[in-house]
Amino acid sequence: MVKKSSKSSSVKKTSITESSKEPAPPPPPMPKSKLTKDELKQFRNALLALRDQLTKQVGSMESEALTKGDSDVSVDHMADHGSETFDQDFTLGLIENEERTIQEIDEALDRIEEGHYGVCERCHESPAKANKIAPHIPKARLEAIPWTRFCVDHAREAERDREVEEAQEDEE
Repeated sequence: MVKKSSKSSSVKKTSITESSKEPAPPPPPMPKSKLTKDELKQFRNALLALRDQLTKQVGSMESEALTKGDSDVSVDHMADHGSETFDQDFTLGLIENEERTIQEIDEALDRIEEGHYGVCERCHESPAKANKIAPHIPKARLEAIPWTRFCVDHAREAERDREVEEAQEDEE
């Protein structure tokens, strides 16, 4: 009888080990957008117009930043040089933010084409943490920030995560 129990326990250990080696199940398929075709068309047009506007702004800010950097500075005006350098750095930071927004707009346009625009990516990833209307982002939020990927709750969570990462980078 001792041999049987040792065999059965070794079988159990093997099955536990084998089950831990199994790959995690794939995430559920991304739900389809619940917005109508007309609503999707309106959001697409708004996103395209915003992308064009931001692209023009970035172009003018880039040329402005480059022309400021080309100005002749004499030794007598070092304070002016410092101010111009600050302005140029500030403008370059704005350009970086606008380019990030343009990238997010392009990703939102891709989500429209793929049919899952307006679906919260984090609600989809972890349905247990989904909000009450999950996984869909409320239309009012999409109207305010049409390129958003997250519902309000998960946007707050993503912002906290980003702040923690930045704080850790600053410490290094």
